[in-house]
Amino acid sequence: MLPAFREQGCKQLSSVFDGLRSEGFAIVEEVLSDSFIQITRDAMYRAREAMVRDVGEKRLLRAGESGVLRLMMKYDSHFFKFLEIPTLLAIIDNTLSDTAIMHLQNGFILASSPKGQAPTLFQNSFHRDFPRVLNGYVASINIMFAIDEFTAENGATQVVPGTHQRMSVPDQDYLQANAIALKCPAGSMFVSIRRCGMRPARITRERTDWRLTINSPGHI
Repeated sequence: MLPAFREQGCKQLSSVFDGLRSEGFAIVEEVLSDSFIQITRDAMYRAREAMVRDVGEKRLLRAGESGVLRLMMKYDSHFFKFLEIPTLLAIIDNTLSDTAIMHLQNGFILASSPKGQAPTLFQNSFHRDFPRVLNGYVASINIMFAIDEFTAENGATQVVPGTHQRMSVPDQDYLQANAIALKCPAGSMFVSIRRCGMRPARITRERTDWRLTINSPGHI
């Protein structure tokens, strides 16, 4: 069962921290309002158009960056507003530090692909973003906001519970057999310890999300 919770203030967040410790991830629903979601979605598509103009579609394709939005704050000041969300700040303060550092901010507009024809990219395979073992110390977390609903049809991100506690990476058979899909409504926030194995499923309908990577001081 997914460790999913509705945004109900800091008292409810203790359950989120329990999910992070035991499973390596947790979902908090109803974090973003409908109007904030729509403003974000529109800003993401504008940012993508601007990046294509600046870099060029062919260069982005060669780099495996098609659909990946980088330096989003450069293109639209709306993305600064994510850093004012109380629930996000409470999770960062209580899992890392009140002086944690934003390592990166990305957006993803993941295009659909026919079965068996998904591009071979790092993001599409099971991976750990932060494979270092620091005696149980949580040095880095990912925070993802579902701008579109995550469903089985549009390729909800898959995660393998408990893999953040393993010293070595499990084999692919284990990952395939134990992966679960992170199905959640638009406006949800998915938090994970960056040692947890995950990947997007096959995208059958275009999907957007917005992500932050936050590190403890000294682990940039």
